Amino acid sequence: MASHRDDSDLTVRHSVAELSHDGSDPAGATLTCVTPPHVGLAYAIPAGQTIIGRGDEADLQLQMPGVSRRHAAITAERGKYVLTDMGSTNGTFCGGQRLTGPVRLGERETIRLGAMALLRFFIHEPPDGPEEAELFQRATHDAGTGIRTLRYFLDQLESEWSWSQMQSEPGSVLAVWLDRLAELDERVGGGASDFALAEVVALIRPELERLELLARGGTYELLILCRSTTEAQAETLAERLRRAVIKHSIEWNRERLPVTLSIGVACTSEARVTTAGDLLERARKRTAAARASGCNRVVGPGEQ
Repeated sequence: MASHRDDSDLTVRHSVAELSHDGSDPAGATLTCVTPPHVGLAYAIPAGQTIIGRGDEADLQLQMPGVSRRHAAITAERGKYVLTDMGSTNGTFCGGQRLTGPVRLGERETIRLGAMALLRFFIHEPPDGPEEAELFQRATHDAGTGIRTLRYFLDQLESEWSWSQMQSEPGSVLAVWLDRLAELDERVGGGASDFALAEVVALIRPELERLELLARGGTYELLILCRSTTEAQAETLAERLRRAVIKHSIEWNRERLPVTLSIGVACTSEARVTTAGDLLERARKRTAAARASGCNRVVGPGEQ
């Protein structure tokens, strides 16, 4: 598997604790960082202009590839927040669209600077730090397993797709289906399947690298996003995960649970994969093919 490099850094001149909001900005707003290694850190937006960029003059400094010195600005006035690109090299995106002029921000808007820097915008009364962290934890982590939610995964997938295209680097998605969990629910109740899912997550996590993202895609589905990972590397990882589950005995009330994995693999380098949605859809279709052919197998690009 390709090694991952993380050279990002972030500096802010304003923090949630430091800022207060006067009568001209009664609602309050924050930017929450979604990109590692600063996931979950939130910063208050004061009245007036907040410059976001790589340079020393920026109020929110993001030392990340693709971010210009003065990349974008948010102007807050009387409860209204307007995002403007400041002539950046790699563009400012809001809701997946590149800015061609000022855009008014709405609640829970997603902002991307270049290919990698992803921020989430919130309008609310500014909470204290621990409360904000707890809210973000609930929004981005699955309550049953502690891994990321589907919504968070989709945000990251869009960002990773853009980065992959800009850098001409491969990326891969694994759609992992836990075979026979639905049968367990019908036979012995949901407790057994919940236990089995938690066990599988515990087995998978040590096999993943630091910046590979594991999320819950559905009741019996896990999703894995892999940066700088070729088709062959992704299939090798998928096979390793499949074998790890086979070797591990998952027992519930002294009964061994017959859990296996059906895994579909898709890569950004494939023909006719033109969007992040295409990539995920193709991985899921291959998972369905693995299940239809008897379960407990990996289906990659070379098998369809």
